[in-house]
Amino acid sequence: MNNVDVKDIHIRVEQILVNKLNINIELYKRDYDKEALTGRVFNLTPRDLIYLFLELEQEFDCRINTMDILNYEFNTIQGITDVIKKQK
Repeated sequence: MNNVDVKDIHIRVEQILVNKLNINIELYKRDYDKEALTGRVFNLTPRDLIYLFLELEQEFDCRINTMDILNYEFNTIQGITDVIKKQK
């Protein structure tokens, strides 16, 4: 999958959150792209993040770098979008 644009990645990340983790779609209308997924808005658990991680690697056919997780880049929708874009 080459030349994937940021908007496409962003939409697909949101679709996974909605379809696989049952996140309320109304949250996206409020532009919470930089809110922590483990914070009060999304309230994801560590287990949810692991599931999200695996779903994203499968969806985008990529390997997410451990340092991106350790540096907290994997904790917002915008951060995840940026991490995946770096892989493409």
